[in-house]
Amino acid sequence: MTSDGGHIRARGSSYLNSTLCLDGVEILSDVIFLLEDLAKGSITFDTESMISGKLGLFFFALPLKTKISCEVIVNTRNQTITHQSCYPEVGFYFS
Repeated sequence: MTSDGGHIRARGSSYLNSTLCLDGVEILSDVIFLLEDLAKGSITFDTESMISGKLGLFFFALPLKTKISCEVIVNTRNQTITHQSCYPEVGFYFS
């Protein structure tokens, strides 16, 4: 998914609507595990998000790339997130 960009203030947050599309071939090979997870009432998703942009610091715009890897556990009965662990990687790049 890509975004048209925008501006987020310091210590701010932003939401981005998205749709999860699952590859049927990949799911087919793991259908037994998926059914077991559904029976237990929770499914674990591993996600990875990559964001690039510019970090405004005084009069400078520092180019920034970040990658956030998350493990999200979803309760299938009430469709809520029961646990999430995220690990960020941040790096500056200069072209």
